[in-house]
Amino acid sequence: MRGVEGPRFGAGPPVLTEEDTVPVPRSNSVMNMGRSLLFVALAAVAVVACGSGPAGHPAAGAGGPGSSAIPGDSGSSAAGSPSSGSTPSPDATKSPAPAANSIIEGTVSAGPISPVSRPGHKNSRPVPGDRVEAVRDGELVSVTYTDKSGRYRFTLPPGTYVIEAGPAGYRHTPKPQTVTALAESEHTVDFMLETGIR
Repeated sequence: MRGVEGPRFGAGPPVLTEEDTVPVPRSNSVMNMGRSLLFVALAAVAVVACGSGPAGHPAAGAGGPGSSAIPGDSGSSAAGSPSSGSTPSPDATKSPAPAANSIIEGTVSAGPISPVSRPGHKNSRPVPGDRVEAVRDGELVSVTYTDKSGRYRFTLPPGTYVIEAGPAGYRHTPKPQTVTALAESEHTVDFMLETGIR
């Protein structure tokens, strides 16, 4: 091989001739090795993309059917079921049944409405809108008002009550009445307001 002279002052870049180049032999074995390396690289990329498992299926531990729903809870039972302990019996959670109530009802009327009473005719009239109170142990526990027929009704727990009706514009307040109401019982307490007609 002939040496290449260095560039002279003012001369252009050196020019190589065929005698100056070294031919590179082309070998089929080198090309085949390159193709094999390419196939190995493509196979490695495919394995990484599939999670190192079969195609279309996630690898174990990647959230598949075999993984635990709660990390670190390998000893827990099925979701929603307690892992230990027993279910309390229904009787232990039941609250005691309330006592059956009683009913106190009646009417508030005003009379007489005529100086002369006639057989077969009522000498009184109903008092609508009158206030009726139920008192127990000195405390007011319920209030109601009479309807257009003068009727009222209380639904109360068993006990002793004082039932009081208002004067409703009349001169005299009716006397309060005491009633002892038993469970699942009905009691009638009527009131008559004095009109003062004689």
